[in-house]
Amino acid sequence: MNTTAASTQPQAILETYGRDLRVFLRAVVVHAKRDPFLPPWLAALGLVQFEVHGSTLLAVACDGLSLGVARAEVEPAAPDVAFTVRVSALALEQLIPNLRCDEWDVEEEEDEKPIAVEFTPEGVTVEMPYLRETSIPADTRDLKFPDWRNLVMSNLGGAAEPVSTAYAGWNLQKFVDGLVEADPHEPLRVTQRGEGHPTVVVHSDWFLGLLMPVKVGKQTSALHEEWSSLLAETDSRSKQEALA
Repeated sequence: MNTTAASTQPQAILETYGRDLRVFLRAVVVHAKRDPFLPPWLAALGLVQFEVHGSTLLAVACDGLSLGVARAEVEPAAPDVAFTVRVSALALEQLIPNLRCDEWDVEEEEDEKPIAVEFTPEGVTVEMPYLRETSIPADTRDLKFPDWRNLVMSNLGGAAEPVSTAYAGWNLQKFVDGLVEADPHEPLRVTQRGEGHPTVVVHSDWFLGLLMPVKVGKQTSALHEEWSSLLAETDSRSKQEALA
C-alpha cells in the first residue's frame, strides 16, 4: 500500500479474512446495478458508497428497488477521520471471487488477519498475501447518490403493524444471494410499517436493508379470498369423497 499517500490524506484500514470480506461486500454489492453501460442519469446506482466515521465503516448501495447497508470496525488514521469514497459495484463484484484466503490458510500468528483493505478518498485497495495488490479507483463524477440515510431513518422505529405488501421476486433474491455465506443460524428480521413503505430487513448487527414495494394489479385481499374459496371448496369435496 502507498504509505506516503496514507500519511497525507484520510485513511482507514479494515483487517479481515477472505470469507468475512466476501460476506461483507456481497451483502451490499447485490443492491447496486452492475451494468457497465448504465446511462449517466443512473450511474450513481452502479456505485457502492463507503463512509468512514472514525472507527466505523459503512458500505451502502441502492439500485432504486432495494438498498443494503453494512457496517464494520476499521482502524482510522486519526480518531476523528471522516470521508466518503464511491467505487464501481461491478469492480467489487469481480473482486469478490478472488477473496479466498481464510483463517486456516494463514501460517503466521494466530491473531493475524491476512487481508488488509485500505480506504482513502482516492479509492479502495485490497492487499492479499497470495495475489497482487488490487486497487479500485474512486468514482469522482458529480453524481447524485441516493439519500439513503433519510430513507432508512424514516422507516425505522414506530410500532409495527400487520400489513399486506408485494415485492418483485428478483429483489427478494438479492438478500438471499447477498447473505449466502453469512451465518445460516442468524435469522432475517423483517419489519413493515405500512402500505407504501419499504420493508426493513436486518441481519445480525452488521447489515440493514430496505426492500421497496411494488404496485400490483390485483389486491392481496382479493387473492386471499380466492384462495380461501378454493380451499373451502376442495375441503368440502375431500370430505364428500371420504364419506362415499
